[in-house]
Amino acid sequence: MKNQSNRIKKIVLLFLLTFSVSLTFAQEKETSTSDLEKQIQNPVASIVSIPFQFNWDQYSGTNHATLNVQPVLPFSLGKGGNIISRTIIPTTTMPNPNTPDWSGGKMKGIGNIVQAFFWTPAKAGKFIWAVGPTFNFPTVTANMGTEKFAIAPAIFALYQNNGWSFGGIFENFWGVAGNSAAPDFNLFYTQVFITKSFKSKWYINTAPIITANWEAEKSKRWTVPLGLGIGKLSMVNKLPVNWKVSWYGYVEHPAGAHSQVQFQMTFILPTLYKGTK
Repeated sequence: MKNQSNRIKKIVLLFLLTFSVSLTFAQEKETSTSDLEKQIQNPVASIVSIPFQFNWDQYSGTNHATLNVQPVLPFSLGKGGNIISRTIIPTTTMPNPNTPDWSGGKMKGIGNIVQAFFWTPAKAGKFIWAVGPTFNFPTVTANMGTEKFAIAPAIFALYQNNGWSFGGIFENFWGVAGNSAAPDFNLFYTQVFITKSFKSKWYINTAPIITANWEAEKSKRWTVPLGLGIGKLSMVNKLPVNWKVSWYGYVEHPAGAHSQVQFQMTFILPTLYKGTK
């Protein structure tokens, strides 16, 4: 537990350092509100953002709580395009699974940290696309993820027009290193999203994360949520903040969760480097 505590502290310190660097070196950029409303619906937009996403998964008689810190940093390659760094750092609180009746108290720890690097063209029109590698690190506390280091090719596509955004991220992870005694890791991941933005800066959207564990038996392979969310772009002391509340019901879930409540707040900062479009 001491080693895990030290690991958590290091991750928190790394995040705080990244956040402070973003604030220190950020360049001022004039962006119209309408442009920003489109960019916040684009996961590979060239804006610096720090999303905090809280997920509350509800089971029969118990629940899991996960906080994902997801910093996004753009790096300009000039006419060569942009590199978008997207990181997911999950911390989870869940019942102790070592007791059959879930009465063994709570477990807290880190899940798998995921790091993606997307290359996207410097100038985007109504259709936006990106490709790149995604890395899944074995940073987990016991029972909170895989102990395998995994790599996935990632493809992203988005179409925006008339206040609508349609898109998706598609990945498949293969475990290539890590604990040799750990189960093999082969996971399909996709997030498909549809958003309708309104002139009032409000929007409604659906963005379910659908996964398939190809190593699991067929009856416990898929995670499929369906639901809807509502959000708004707001200004807090001239700092743009995008917040969203969503509810999803699980059509399929390997561990028997029946619904999820999601709250996300994203702090949007000026671009990190000049020339990022």
